[in-house]
Amino acid sequence: MQSTPTLSQSYLPISLSQTNSVRRRPMQNLEGSICGILGLCQDISKRESSKELMNPSRASVLQQLTLGVAQAEDFDTALSLALRQVCEIAGWDYGEAWSFNSEGGYLECSPAWYAGKINALGRPLPEIGKFRQQSETLTFLPGIGLPGRVWVQQKPEWATDASQLPQAIFPRVKLARKLGIKAALGVPILANGEILTVLVFFMVESHPEDWGIVEQVSELLRGLGSVLFQKRAEEALRKAEQKYRNIFERSIEGMFQSNPSGEYLLVNSTLAHIYGYDSPGEVMNSIRDIQHQLYVDPSRRQELNHLLQEKDAVWDFQSQCYRKDGSIIWISENARTIRDANGKIIAYEGTVKDITDRKRAEERFAALVQNSSDTIAILSADGKILYGSPSLDRILGYQPDSLLGHCLLDYVHPEDVAMVREVILPRPKAPTAKRSLHPCKFNNPHPSKIMADFSPLTLNNRPDFSLSLKPIEYRFRHADGTWVYLESVTNNRLDDPSIQGIVVNSRDITERKEAEEQLHQRLVIEAALSQISRLFVSTREPNFHKILARVGIAAGVERAYIFEFDDRRGQFSNTYEWCSTAAISQIQNRQNLQSADFPWLMDQLSVLEILDICNVQWLPKAAHAEKAFFLSQNIQSLLIVPLFSQEERLVGFLGFDDRQIQPNWSASHAQLLRVIAQMLSSYYQRKQTEEALRQAERKYRSIFENAVEGIFQTTPSGQYLTANPMLAAIYGYDSPEELIEVLTDIEHQLYVDPHRRSEFRRLLQEQETVWGFESQVYRRDRRIIWISECARTIRDSNGEIIGYEGTVVDITQRKQAEAELHQRDNLLLGVAQAMNHLLTNTNTAQAALDALATLGEAAGVDRVYICELSNPTTAYNFGCSSESDPTLSSCSDCTSREHCQMWIRFEWTRTPQVGFKNGACSVVQLRSSLLNTLLVGETVSLIAQNLNPAEQQLFAQEGTRSSLMVPILVNNEFWGYIGFDDIQVDRPWSKSEVSILSAIAASIGGALHRHHQEEMIRHQAYHDRLTGLPNRQLLDERLPMAIATAKQEKEQLAVMFLDLDRFKIINDTLGHAVGDELLQTAASRLRSCLRDSDIIVRWGGDEFILLLEGITSTEDAAQIAQRLLECLRPAFEIEGNQLYITGSIGLALYPRDGDDPETLIKNADTALYRVKEQGRNHYQIYSPAMSSEASELLVLDNSLHEALKREEFFLEFQPQVNLKTGAVVGMEALVRWQHPNLGLVPPHTFIPIAEDNCEIIKLGWWVLQQAIAQNKTWQDAGLPPIRMMVNLSTRQFHHPDLVEIISQMLGEAKLDPHWLGLEISETTAMHDPDLTDNILRQFRTMGISTAIDDFGIGYASLNYLKKFCFQTLKIDKSFVWDIALNAKEAAIVSAIITLGQKLNMSVVAEGVETAVQRDCLLSLDCYEMQGYLFSPSLGSEEATRLLAQSQGLF
Repeated sequence: MQSTPTLSQSYLPISLSQTNSVRRRPMQNLEGSICGILGLCQDISKRESSKELMNPSRASVLQQLTLGVAQAEDFDTALSLALRQVCEIAGWDYGEAWSFNSEGGYLECSPAWYAGKINALGRPLPEIGKFRQQSETLTFLPGIGLPGRVWVQQKPEWATDASQLPQAIFPRVKLARKLGIKAALGVPILANGEILTVLVFFMVESHPEDWGIVEQVSELLRGLGSVLFQKRAEEALRKAEQKYRNIFERSIEGMFQSNPSGEYLLVNSTLAHIYGYDSPGEVMNSIRDIQHQLYVDPSRRQELNHLLQEKDAVWDFQSQCYRKDGSIIWISENARTIRDANGKIIAYEGTVKDITDRKRAEERFAALVQNSSDTIAILSADGKILYGSPSLDRILGYQPDSLLGHCLLDYVHPEDVAMVREVILPRPKAPTAKRSLHPCKFNNPHPSKIMADFSPLTLNNRPDFSLSLKPIEYRFRHADGTWVYLESVTNNRLDDPSIQGIVVNSRDITERKEAEEQLHQRLVIEAALSQISRLFVSTREPNFHKILARVGIAAGVERAYIFEFDDRRGQFSNTYEWCSTAAISQIQNRQNLQSADFPWLMDQLSVLEILDICNVQWLPKAAHAEKAFFLSQNIQSLLIVPLFSQEERLVGFLGFDDRQIQPNWSASHAQLLRVIAQMLSSYYQRKQTEEALRQAERKYRSIFENAVEGIFQTTPSGQYLTANPMLAAIYGYDSPEELIEVLTDIEHQLYVDPHRRSEFRRLLQEQETVWGFESQVYRRDRRIIWISECARTIRDSNGEIIGYEGTVVDITQRKQAEAELHQRDNLLLGVAQAMNHLLTNTNTAQAALDALATLGEAAGVDRVYICELSNPTTAYNFGCSSESDPTLSSCSDCTSREHCQMWIRFEWTRTPQVGFKNGACSVVQLRSSLLNTLLVGETVSLIAQNLNPAEQQLFAQEGTRSSLMVPILVNNEFWGYIGFDDIQVDRPWSKSEVSILSAIAASIGGALHRHHQEEMIRHQAYHDRLTGLPNRQLLDERLPMAIATAKQEKEQLAVMFLDLDRFKIINDTLGHAVGDELLQTAASRLRSCLRDSDIIVRWGGDEFILLLEGITSTEDAAQIAQRLLECLRPAFEIEGNQLYITGSIGLALYPRDGDDPETLIKNADTALYRVKEQGRNHYQIYSPAMSSEASELLVLDNSLHEALKREEFFLEFQPQVNLKTGAVVGMEALVRWQHPNLGLVPPHTFIPIAEDNCEIIKLGWWVLQQAIAQNKTWQDAGLPPIRMMVNLSTRQFHHPDLVEIISQMLGEAKLDPHWLGLEISETTAMHDPDLTDNILRQFRTMGISTAIDDFGIGYASLNYLKKFCFQTLKIDKSFVWDIALNAKEAAIVSAIITLGQKLNMSVVAEGVETAVQRDCLLSLDCYEMQGYLFSPSLGSEEATRLLAQSQGLF
């Protein structure tokens, strides 16, 4: 054998920069002989071009390739050869072919493929087999993937590196990347404009698109297209020939082709077998004259030829023929003619069937028809009866002749007509085109072409002689009108010339159908019973809806139901119901039916096993109520079975009904209900038994679970077997199950002393029973309790102990009571001794300490202390005097209990190691709920382990494990509490202990109350009741002591005399209640500004004296004075009023201003008088010069009371001018005092004195009256009318009859109110804004103009300024003085002017003394002015002259 040629390779250096690969391969023909050498030279450095790839000429390569493909065995082998040649010639490493699957509409991988062993670089190829395996699993729709796109586009496609393409474009990209497959080329093979297949080539290195290579490969494959097309056509022809040859040889019918002269041209094996010959050749050699050698009656052959000449085709032509052995058989022939182009018959072809058996059967059938017990009828195509056998009379009661001509369907049950028509009567057939026989086929004698026309598809295109072998069952009307079930088999012989009808063979199956129906019904019922039984068995509470559904469906009724009786009410109700889709539910109409209304039904159910009503109309007269009820629900028939309890008591019934009248209810129906009734009765009996058992079980379980003692069973080894809830509760478990699961070793897990369990078991083993065995045990939370056990042993039949059972009682309380009784005795003794200390010792502080020590020893605690609800700096002190209010602290006045503080006042500890708390009781502060509990008089008991982390940390810092806090009440008010701490144990306190300690707390409260009463008496003697401040008596004691201390320590002290300015006005105007509250609030503010060592004393009325010790300098005293004045500046909110007051303070220092109390107080008062003289709201330090000035002021004060009577006052008038018009627009009335001895007294001197001694009111009325009269005099004299402006003092403005008095004065003078103007200072207006607003509105209504005086130096609120209805705003002279020199002053004045203009107020500037001031004001748009620049204040005569010549004067 010649070995397979291999490809040799060498590398030739063509140039220094180029490496070429030369491949040489022998070419072989089909016999394997070498017929040439194929060589390939390739530049593998860049693969730039394919022009020099081939050494042989392309024509030679193509010739060799075409020769090889043409000599291939089949199409796939040819493709494989083409793939191999292209790969080797063009340098591709792998090639595959993709063919189109016309049935699936996709491209699939062809078996043809090729892969080289080494690539173009001489390296072994990767595992191409894996890539090939994946290709075989893929298919591509046209246009998808590289093969699909080439198939659709019918042109090549190149991929430089397929491994970098997206998977959607190249599905095999992952495997290609893994195997190193890169460049790809898809090329179609075309022939005659049709694409045959797609070849795809790959190489293991990327390669840029090279159309030279593409053109070369395409040229190679283009020449192969026609060769491959012919290969594929030849292969298809061979397959078709083999297909038809197989059909011809394997046909179950004989096939032949004969010439017109009667000789066979071609026969198959089946035909030879039919005629008894061994082979087709024997038939053709033996039978030379078909008509005479084969046919028993030669004329049949002549008739067949005649029919073929007329019709070209004959079907089922039956004849008798001789077999080879001389026997005669019946055959059926189907044949057709074969004509040439001129229409001349040149041959016959067709099929033959042996019908001998069928013909014999037909003969037997004909004999049986007359004697058959079945009926036989022949129908026409439209269903009319053409023939009927004699058995029609016996089966259906009809004479055969009476049915002739009648339609069979007229006798069929209406519900079965459609089915009978569908099966028995033939369906119309679509017309078939007449087969054309092409003469040209005779010229092609190939067997495959001849037998194509005798294929089963061709031969079966003939009339339908098929048999309906499947019997049908239907109902036929008997002659007596009843319905008879028939089973019929039909045979369509309409095209059979001998019958020409539809043969219907029928038999009577009525009895069988009835038996089947009964059997079916029985089976259905049995199945239903089986299902229902499972429903009863599978659950304790069966689903009655499902049960009734099974009953109703199995019985074929419309409704099934269960009724239950209520003997107590004498009623029965439909409890469960099932309805078919055609029925209407009646369960709502079957509730609470009275048994007495259906007496007949009740009687029947009590005596009958089943109540069978086939027709409600047949009910007796006694059942008239039942009948009416049934008919009202459209019930025509029903079947009912009673249900009984275990005591044979009727508890209900089961039944079903229907709207149709039943001929009779079958035994199966009755059996169904009986069995289900038994199940239901058993169910009710079981429920009754279970309920009795549950009641019994509940009874004993209740005894077990609700026992007041714990009940148990344990193993000898110490594990619980059974436990009741009480035992679990005693031991602190949530459930008995949890106890049993957790306690697996009773001796070591439960008993505090495990030896007690051993002792318990020893006693049981010796005595069998143990009573009242007491032990300490652990609860689940590890708390220790006392228990008492009673138990006995449990032994088996051999006497071996298998367990213990008994009861457990928690005796912890009893044990505690015993311990508490002893503790109580000790505690009572200690309490008695403590009370003795409190009652006999007058030193309350020492008595408290002695009492705490006694209580600590008696209670057995480590620390006892008294905690007070107060502040440590202001706390109520035992046994020492204090200037503060001794009222005991309580939470009743607190606005927020969270701010209450508890402070330790007295404390005792057992040993120094215990330690003191020393300070605030922080744990009470930390949790407000503790304080709330104490506040309502209840005790608080704390154990560290029950506290939250923060509280536990505080307890740990104090070394406390448990604490008891007993509230101390003084005069039924919470004052504090007495605390008892343990530092070693978590101590629970008994009620008796708490009660006893509460008694001692009450005694402490009594002692505190007594001490409090004593302190109250002392406090009231030395303190002012209204303000709570010390009074003169306390000052008389403390001031000498302070002077003595200062003298001894060589220190200074200060005495301040403080007076509240304008307090008398507020007190007189708003009432004493407001005045008192104002005094209290002011005193509180003043107290807050002082040191704790300072003393403030209410001297009387609105005067206070302050004693300041430890003063180092005059500046210290001045700073304190200033601080006091500042604290009074904010408004006081009292009874809805915003009140503003100021203070005046006089200071005297020791030893500079006096060395005794009287001198210091007198000099401080003198300094105070100087402050008042200078305008108040300030302080002055005493100087000797003030004494003489004070004397002068005293003289003025005394003279003021008589000055008005002595007519020492007079008025002067200063004009207000309008610089736009130059006219005088108003006069301001100014009061002057001509003292007889002191001369002219300035207003700023006597007016404050008049304010203080209240003479200002009388003086003010006088000024107002004189000013009104003077203005009226000017008007009467014919002078130009002007407005007279009068100042109202604060006391005058707040006079309750102000408006009435002014109105009266105007009326008496007969002056129009328009010519009167009233000026009010800012301070006066803001003293009571609501009152001010009310008075101003009244003035406005009267027509009186009002002005706000000295604007900018008071405390006016812009909000109120907007609210008040002033008409004029007067700028204070203090702003005008520096307006030309100070930009800030100018800005303020500008703002005031703008404000007044925006509020529609006229603006008047006071104190204008220079032209510069005037010009500045004019530049700011202020045109009304007043001052010495225009005129000083004038007497009445000078003012009159001025008015007379004032027109245009200014």
